[in-house]
Amino acid sequence: MNFTEHYTAKDKKHVLLMNDEIDNFNITETELNCGYAYSQIKTVLAGESPVRPTKLISALWEHIFPNTNADELESTVSKFNPIFNDEDKILCSRIKMRLHSKEMRDQAISASTIAKLIDRSPATVSQLINGKYKAVPTSLLEKIWHTIAPIDLVQADKNAQAEDTSDAPSKEKIILKYGEEPFIQTEVSEMIRLACNQAKQQRRFSVISGLPGVGKSKALAEFVKNNTDTILIDGGEEINSKSIVEELCSKLGLVKASNTAVNIKRIIKVLQNGPSRVIILDEADKCKPNAMDPLRTISDKALIGVSLVGNSSLVDKLQSQERYELIASRVCFWPKPIAQVCVEDIRSLFLKLTQGTLVLADDSDKWWIWLHKRVEGNARELVNNLLPHLLNFSYKNMGKKIDKAMVNSIFASVLNKPAI
Repeated sequence: MNFTEHYTAKDKKHVLLMNDEIDNFNITETELNCGYAYSQIKTVLAGESPVRPTKLISALWEHIFPNTNADELESTVSKFNPIFNDEDKILCSRIKMRLHSKEMRDQAISASTIAKLIDRSPATVSQLINGKYKAVPTSLLEKIWHTIAPIDLVQADKNAQAEDTSDAPSKEKIILKYGEEPFIQTEVSEMIRLACNQAKQQRRFSVISGLPGVGKSKALAEFVKNNTDTILIDGGEEINSKSIVEELCSKLGLVKASNTAVNIKRIIKVLQNGPSRVIILDEADKCKPNAMDPLRTISDKALIGVSLVGNSSLVDKLQSQERYELIASRVCFWPKPIAQVCVEDIRSLFLKLTQGTLVLADDSDKWWIWLHKRVEGNARELVNNLLPHLLNFSYKNMGKKIDKAMVNSIFASVLNKPAI
């Protein structure tokens, strides 16, 4: 990079470091607002300032690297072993800046942590990043940087697309698309199966509730797939008693009458004369207050079970609102609301959906407990938010192991969540 004569050596080093940080973290024009016009900032960062830019550089440095002493960083440059070239020195500074970032500090990343990842001693890592290493440091510094660098998911996606359109043979890529993920059995799916079977066998109501994203709807779809006599109704904000009755008519192949009471009688007759079945109302918590009324009548007269599935608010409605007393009194199976997927299920989902293609830096219980906490015990957060990005990045970076730093980087850069 070329600079005008107005830049000091210190200015140049700081501009290079700030440009790296801007590129690595995709810092936007708005985020660079430090009290100067963006046109001025852009000119200074391009090395084209027509006047001495030190004041602006200092303000921008404090904005990008808060609480990082630029003078202390500068003083370390003169202490490098002569074998370190200028690029090595810049890379050392980049590594130090990265290690001082909030993301890295929150994870307590240390020389020991890096040493394990690059298979070197903590002393060697310390010598490398402090410029004391006595051999050519370039390859090891690049290895350290590759280990802790923020994930450039945009570039990884571009690379993946470029490879997808090439004629050269490539390794099969796993793509997780929402709604097309393969079913993996979990404790939640087992609870759904048990609830539906209880309702069917006892010809009463069962209630299954839990927080969004724990896998209720996915488990229901699998249950219906394996039990073709099940009648699944998708609930929602616009679903009322009439909607429920009309949907049941459609599912049973009945011609709809204009009168709801007539339709209910026809439904009861068909169900009474048919095989034992169960009706499932998904997202029952979102339906209109009268939506469950015809289900109670049909269940009583046709002797058929009904499973109500929804978010945690479903329990509050059934237990606290008087209008639902007749439903609540018919519930034969009512486990506690599901707050999280268990650690073992997070592990199972991760390994089975990625088909063993992701290499882990740590496969201990501690890692899986941490990952469970990272995704907040939420299957959707893992399967639909984290794993697609991990697979995409790892597809183009086969040698890089999955670790806490990489996962946290994804959460920080594309999911807007802090490191833990």
